[in-house]
Amino acid sequence: MNKKIQHSGIIDLVDSKHVVVRVTQMSACASCQIAGHCRSSESRDKLIEVYMDDTNTFHVGDPVRVIIDAKVGYRALALGMAFPLVLLISVMVLVLMLGGTEGMAALSGLASLIPYYYMLFLMRKKIQRSVSFLVEKASF
Repeated sequence: MNKKIQHSGIIDLVDSKHVVVRVTQMSACASCQIAGHCRSSESRDKLIEVYMDDTNTFHVGDPVRVIIDAKVGYRALALGMAFPLVLLISVMVLVLMLGGTEGMAALSGLASLIPYYYMLFLMRKKIQRSVSFLVEKASF
């Protein structure tokens, strides 16, 4: 059972090595008729860079679908949010168990995220290869 996550978008930029797709995410009430008068409705544009070998078939303005395997999406979510949360809480609990104050625990927890995200930054090329998107032409 191989689940896929798909988003529709428009190509914003085509380069020799990658394609940039603009995906508009809307909140559930953004399509409401009175959404223009309500502060809770919102829509945001996300730019997704998709690296590929052959970009010749894509042109700026083409409607496309950006597809990612759900497993890959979960891996990216774990790297970006779950592991840092576990690290933060673990360091805070450790500092408190060693007799530190709550302020020290909070600062130590936040400080522990600096090397983690720096390590992710250094490994971005390797992560980029394992967390990849697929683009296919779509018709709206």
